[in-house]
Amino acid sequence: MNETSGYEAKMWGTAIIGFGSYHYKYDSGRAGDAPLVGFSPGKNEISLYLSSDFTDKEDLLSKLGKHKAAKSCVYVKNWKILI
Repeated sequence: MNETSGYEAKMWGTAIIGFGSYHYKYDSGRAGDAPLVGFSPGKNEISLYLSSDFTDKEDLLSKLGKHKAAKSCVYVKNWKILI
């Protein structure tokens, strides 16, 4: 992912490996920083974290296969399709 994203890996908390960063601010005033793209390996699935304004997100997700998606997180049970 270093090569693909163009960013070095960085730990975000204890479980997310992220690449790059962006600053967000909600209408409520809450703000923070998050990785542009990241992942967190789990026992039964891998979580992928994407910037919420990711270009062509829906088109790319349609090619991913079976998954669950939230606003900026994608949960993939068959993570072997990612490699």
